[in-house]
Amino acid sequence: MQYCNNCGHEVPDGYRYCTVCGQEMAGMPPVAAPVVQQPRRQQPRAPQPAPGAYEEEYWGELPPQVPQKKSNLPLILLVSALALVLIGLAVWFFFLRGSGDDSGSDTQTEQTGQAGAPAITFAPDAPVAASVRFDHKSENDTEYAVITGADATGKQLWQVETPRFGVAQLSRVTGLDVRNNVYYYIEDGDVVTLSLADGSEVWRNKDFKGSPASDAWTFDANGSLYLCGYLGPDLIVINPQGKTVCRYAEFHTDYYWPYEIALLEGNGVRITYEMGPGESEGVLTVNTETGEVLGVEGASSGSDAAVDPASVGVTLSASSTLQEKGQDHRPQCAMDNNRSTAWVEGGSSFDGWLKLDLATPTALNGLHIWSGYHKSQDLFYKNNRPHRISVMVEYDGGAQNFQFDLNDSMDVQTISFGENFNNVKITSITITILSVYSGTKYNDTCISEIQLF
Repeated sequence: MQYCNNCGHEVPDGYRYCTVCGQEMAGMPPVAAPVVQQPRRQQPRAPQPAPGAYEEEYWGELPPQVPQKKSNLPLILLVSALALVLIGLAVWFFFLRGSGDDSGSDTQTEQTGQAGAPAITFAPDAPVAASVRFDHKSENDTEYAVITGADATGKQLWQVETPRFGVAQLSRVTGLDVRNNVYYYIEDGDVVTLSLADGSEVWRNKDFKGSPASDAWTFDANGSLYLCGYLGPDLIVINPQGKTVCRYAEFHTDYYWPYEIALLEGNGVRITYEMGPGESEGVLTVNTETGEVLGVEGASSGSDAAVDPASVGVTLSASSTLQEKGQDHRPQCAMDNNRSTAWVEGGSSFDGWLKLDLATPTALNGLHIWSGYHKSQDLFYKNNRPHRISVMVEYDGGAQNFQFDLNDSMDVQTISFGENFNNVKITSITITILSVYSGTKYNDTCISEIQLF
């Protein structure tokens, strides 16, 4: 057994080189040293993270994420669509709309439907009736109407035929007018409106239940319809959406068959009746909000025809006058043909008097008197009203005194002088207050109006 002189490891006998370090053993014949091939050293492998551990342990070593590029096609399509819409609107505004402005009411493209219903909108170029013709027809004891809408050239756009009704005392179908971009007419007591575009029904109000005379309807500035029924109701107001604002069956028992209506300032309306006191024409002025009668006028024709104060030169005087800032209560207010004003005495409620002097002695039958303050029902009862009055009638060569008890109401009351005065020329009339109906708030006695006849 031999040992290596270089590394000291044991080398089997007969070996020329150390099996560990390759050192040639001493005493061995020289031989070319064998090539000892060293094993290839592998590069150390980077530690691999456990599954799911990338985000927690090696997030900083991950390569940066490159965002995936999205397609621009949806955005391009959206922008293109908006551009087309804007171009279309510009074309319509500058060309189609501009060409329609010269046709007046025909260019109206929107109208309101029944309350609670959506507004009806017409296409910009849709034909709309410029005129509507109402043809009332009667056949075989029935009546109906044919309603035709035509354009500005007279070309028919649409036609509507109403149901047929049995002939009655009053017409059951009546044409009214075009307002609020619809056509109004009466159909068996219903107020009906038709579209100007195609004649379709826009809304129907069933509250009227009457038949109007020719001048017993009108519209206010807001488009509301004021309508009187010849046999009732005395008044109904319907707004442009078809909703009933108010309805009054009767304002005054002595006034009936309304045939004419006129709007006044504020909430007042003046209704002329074919029959009033004395079975001749009469007029009521009413407040449409409250239904209060603001003024009443009696006969205007026949034996009870009113005498114009100016024609006989009437001069008024009084025992006293209430002085109230901003209010006119002079004696002249008792003959100004306005029931909303009044002469108001300013002294004692008893023995107060109002005198009418006639510059032209005139034969008179009597007088109509509106006792109390008729501006409103509230003021009527708050102020004193004459109860018992004396009427001193003076004429050429004498005088006669009458006494009357007045009713406590807003009705017109008539005082007749009797047949003895048929040919007597009267020069003055003095009304003296003997007793009153007491007011609930004021101690002033009022007379709203006097008419001579």
